[in-house]
Amino acid sequence: MEYNTARSIMGMREYGRHVQRMVDHLMTIEDRDKRKEQAHIVVELMGFLNPQLKNIEDYRHKLWTHLFVMSDFMLDVDSPYDIPKPEALNEKPSIMDYPSSSIKYGHYGKYTQAILEASRETTDPKEKEYLKTSMANFMKKQYLSHNNDAVENNVIAENLKELSKEEQVEISGGIIGIVIGATGAILLTINSFHTDSSSFKGDLFLVINSFSYALYLIAAKPLMAK
Repeated sequence: MEYNTARSIMGMREYGRHVQRMVDHLMTIEDRDKRKEQAHIVVELMGFLNPQLKNIEDYRHKLWTHLFVMSDFMLDVDSPYDIPKPEALNEKPSIMDYPSSSIKYGHYGKYTQAILEASRETTDPKEKEYLKTSMANFMKKQYLSHNNDAVENNVIAENLKELSKEEQVEISGGIIGIVIGATGAILLTINSFHTDSSSFKGDLFLVINSFSYALYLIAAKPLMAK
């Protein structure tokens, strides 16, 4: 009975003991042309036993490299590719430099911060306004994709101003909201004035009250944040 401890060491276990024996047999063939022919057959068999390697670019080159590894780089045969050297396979890869740049807001990403910092060099007012609007919309989408809570426009505006080193014009979401709300309320009041003039005074006071309370919220928010 033959034990595994008494057998030769397999160069690559994923190909199995029988393929290893075929590679060992290749090194005993004296005729160089026949050895080359048999080596091609063994490579084809190795590709058949590991079909997942076909998904790798230039997988045949990889199979020939495995063949030489299994022969402990002692197989003397003409290869269609450069014959690998043991030193190259055992060489440790160089350490990659880890990026050390700090990101102020991770949910916006590194490139958002880089674009906003580079926007300081933009001098054209139209181009700067377009860049401001586009980046504000993108930042809001990024914020909502990483946070379940809704985000106010003034938060995006503050982040935009901070990341661009206060070069971009701040988007006043509160003022815009008040203007839009006041416009709608005035239109409703005018319509009600034409239909029922007796309620016009009450609607007008209601609009003034809502407008005043909105201004109070905007003015009090920085104080509440402190």
